Amino acid sequence: MRIAVLGGAGMMGCIAVQDLACSPGVDEVIIADLSEERGRQVADYLDSSRVSLARMDVRDHEALVRLLRGVDACLNATVYYTNLEIMGACLEAGTHYTDLGGLFHTTLRQLQLSEHFRDAGLSAVLGMGSAPGVPNVQARYAVDRLDTVEVWHWYAGAPMLIRASRDGKTVVESTLGPDLAAGARPQFVIAAKTWQRARSLGDWSLVGCTVSPGFQYSKFEQAAPGWEPG
Repeated sequence: MRIAVLGGAGMMGCIAVQDLACSPGVDEVIIADLSEERGRQVADYLDSSRVSLARMDVRDHEALVRLLRGVDACLNATVYYTNLEIMGACLEAGTHYTDLGGLFHTTLRQLQLSEHFRDAGLSAVLGMGSAPGVPNVQARYAVDRLDTVEVWHWYAGAPMLIRASRDGKTVVESTLGPDLAAGARPQFVIAAKTWQRARSLGDWSLVGCTVSPGFQYSKFEQAAPGWEPG
């Protein structure tokens, strides 16, 4: 597999180049960067036969497409406002795409290209940098190993008192509400297999609850009347 890292001489791009150069199944990693000098410094430091160098200005669309036609995948480690143009070049070249993320309004525009990539038989994975990116993978890793993860959300009204117990003995109390200075929090996560109870601290509270994976009554268990942890 041949992979081009656009911005491969940058602070994040060079780390990606180093990781890819040590990855099984990768035959060549191309440092494609505007700065040939910095690209050479990275290549010399890594001293790997898998690493090659190409000077690339991503604003030169024709040159970019030519480069991408010779590789299997492109990692865009440049600035976010080049994302759309580089995705377009990948579509034209028939190259798989990933990037390190961007501001949300750019990501929304990128998502509009989803069907184009699907129709071309190509993958496009967005936001795989430090954040978003790594935390997304970590969160999915955790969710896949729990039956359910439940998140309470406070919206309006009085705060809510949530009492939770994972072992049926010790209890953790948390206030769901808007007053962060007083120790309240607008969201509260309930792990799988946790006993819980909630009550409003006023006349009414408007809250919501999100469960992932989706809630199933077959896995719901209600404590006997009057039971308390301890």
